[in-house]
Amino acid sequence: MYNENIEHIPQEITPTLDDFMSNEYTVLDRTETFVLSIDPRKEFTIKTLTPREFEAIRKRSVIVNNKGKVVSTSDASFQTGLIKACCVSPDFCSTKNLETNNCSTPEDLITKKLTAGEIMKLAFRIQKLSGLAEDMEDLIEEAKK
Repeated sequence: MYNENIEHIPQEITPTLDDFMSNEYTVLDRTETFVLSIDPRKEFTIKTLTPREFEAIRKRSVIVNNKGKVVSTSDASFQTGLIKACCVSPDFCSTKNLETNNCSTPEDLITKKLTAGEIMKLAFRIQKLSGLAEDMEDLIEEAKK
């Protein structure tokens, strides 16, 4: 059965599963550059988050009680973890940037240079670029499991 509402793509340019699986395609090549706020100095280049990075950040963001049960998730830890892993420019992990700003960790530098709202916006852009633009509550519930 032919659906007239679907645009016909010529066979010679139709992407195939082999094209998708070729070595030329990788999600790590996807980046986005944008200005975060009205301050033009706050231009960021972010990259996509890999599944392994996401899982590691999620695990580091859970809060467990003394019995080992997950009781909550730290949004701040999750968001700064995303920024640390996916912010290409500026490089919050750079030794030079850490020393210049008298910070011992990338997380310290992130919270020193960005407002809480900017951290949330940047983390959301990373999630969106990585295909994770779900409601944050869904991510928190997943992390608790």
